[in-house]
Amino acid sequence: MRNLVVHVTPEMIRHSRILDVLYFVAFVYGAVVLYFLLRSGLSMRLRDVAARVTRKRLIIAMLYYALLTLAMVALEFPLTFYRGFVVPHQFDLTSQSFASWMGDFAKAVGVNIAILAPIAAVALLIMGRVRRWWIVLWLASIPLIILGVVMTPLIIDPLFNKFEPLRDPILRRDLLAEAGKAGIEGSRVYQVNKSKQTKTMNAYMTGLGPSKRIVLYDTLLAKLDHDEIIATMGHEMGHYVLHHLWKGIAFGVVVSFFGFFVAQIFYERGLARWRLTDRADPAALPWLLLIASVITFALSPVDSGFSRHIEHQADKFGLDLTRLNEATASSFVKFAEDSKVDPNPPRFIEWWRYSHPAAQRRIDFALSYRPWELSLAPHQSAQVYRIGGDVKAPIVISRAEPQIPTNSHCRGHIVLKSVIDAHGNPSQIQDLTLQPDVFTHAFANALQHWKFQPATLNGKPVPVEYIVTVNIHCR
Repeated sequence: MRNLVVHVTPEMIRHSRILDVLYFVAFVYGAVVLYFLLRSGLSMRLRDVAARVTRKRLIIAMLYYALLTLAMVALEFPLTFYRGFVVPHQFDLTSQSFASWMGDFAKAVGVNIAILAPIAAVALLIMGRVRRWWIVLWLASIPLIILGVVMTPLIIDPLFNKFEPLRDPILRRDLLAEAGKAGIEGSRVYQVNKSKQTKTMNAYMTGLGPSKRIVLYDTLLAKLDHDEIIATMGHEMGHYVLHHLWKGIAFGVVVSFFGFFVAQIFYERGLARWRLTDRADPAALPWLLLIASVITFALSPVDSGFSRHIEHQADKFGLDLTRLNEATASSFVKFAEDSKVDPNPPRFIEWWRYSHPAAQRRIDFALSYRPWELSLAPHQSAQVYRIGGDVKAPIVISRAEPQIPTNSHCRGHIVLKSVIDAHGNPSQIQDLTLQPDVFTHAFANALQHWKFQPATLNGKPVPVEYIVTVNIHCR
């Protein structure tokens, strides 16, 4: 018997409230650190240290960025240590030793410097030579983001964990079959030893092209049963099939367009406050980072809202693909209890910072969402007519396009039967296709959002039986 109710404990509530407070404290603390670096003149002294090593501006900027990163890491370490090491141990969410944690922390700092120091140096060079530098930096950020998505699974992630092909042959077979049903070809399934860092669970699809892969935490493999894993991966495959990665990149590009624009205005107006005259001076970088931090924080509700939207879409896709409602709901219960988070957080907190809908909302949705069943609307006792004779057919006023994978196998046709009620709304959608798949589910979901001019009998609107046949052709 599956557990479909989260057992909320005082420990879960306390852990969630600590995380909520730390989220806001981290922003304020980080802003204060950047302000201190500027106000105290430490930023300028770090620049002068870098300038003693070489006269080449590009190298000076790179050295400065490395020194600035180390200074920020040192100043922010108390909060980083509490947030990343003390709290997880306090709530028994990890068994990682301090030495191992510090090793990962040091590697993360090293990777940050190795990748971002050259980028920061080139950005400062552009800022010194181009009047409207915000446009150039915005355009340059787009290929860098895409490159990061491709390369992170291949280069960065293996620095911290061991990735290996999924050992369970039955589960690997079923996951690949599920991916094929979702229209995802050429997928690779990996497991990763995240238990060295955390006791919590996760699974995800990542990468583009040669780096495309399905990844499961070893903790998830140990705690979820077969159907719960299939249900979880149905959600992750939804992200891929619905192009959420590309949509997320596009969303970030649009938002960052305005962010870069506003950043240049405030950056150049505020340079004099910090006794700086050259906008390409590396010592001004904390000022730019402070502006970026404030803009990012202010836009958190927008970013979180977009993220919750696509997560909900992925939940729907996973249910349409697997129809494992109870397994999906029980996996959400386990995720909430395992990570010790409040399934019903304050609405403001969820609105401001949650990237996923609250756990209880996801559980309720998973248990209630069944569009493939006979009745999708309250039972109608009114007679349902057949089109013909004096019964005039309904007319489509507007239609929603189905969200289907563009790289899926071709198939013949889909047949859906529904009732168009006297108000022109589709209901009681039935799948008449002999072998329902992700295409059928996508068209059934879309049909729910169509709007009709109702059928009529002697001029009066009446509910009618309506058949939709969709032919799918190879591309």
